[in-house]
Amino acid sequence: MQFVLVTPWKISSGPAKSWTEEFMSRIERSAPVLLNSPQKSLDSEKAIEQFLVKECEKIIQERGFLYFLDERGQNLPSDKFAIELAAARDRGIRQIGFVFGGAYGLPAGLSSFLSAGRLVSLSQATFAHELSLVVLLEQLYRAETIRSKHPYHHGGSSPLVASIQGRNAQHRSV
Repeated sequence: MQFVLVTPWKISSGPAKSWTEEFMSRIERSAPVLLNSPQKSLDSEKAIEQFLVKECEKIIQERGFLYFLDERGQNLPSDKFAIELAAARDRGIRQIGFVFGGAYGLPAGLSSFLSAGRLVSLSQATFAHELSLVVLLEQLYRAETIRSKHPYHHGGSSPLVASIQGRNAQHRSV
């Protein structure tokens, strides 16, 4: 299964580019990953929509599944995201596309593709585009390490949360 990241913007130099390259190389140890962005800067919302539609069509033709990234989408915990990706792999999905919008989000012209995917959120907070790409890549890497039982993902509650939950359970039993 291949991961395809579709962005209507180019990554500039700097920390985001460095982190992007780092996580892509980590992911590629277990699954191919491709970053699809336009050759040149897109100058209008219509151009962004046309680019994204074309890229979504390619992924669907490859028996793919699409995740549309939007802060109003469903938020998936890392372990559930890993399970979902593994299930897609088991179903024979060949490509999983992750579609990012432009400055004004995802264009309405993508609505016909929602039946071949789902709307998900990395966070309810709004991030700079390049940072959201890095966050997604880290979550893809984390999902791959969960699947392979690598110790990168520890899971469970932090010691602080566990102690609070333990105190709350004691109070409820009294």
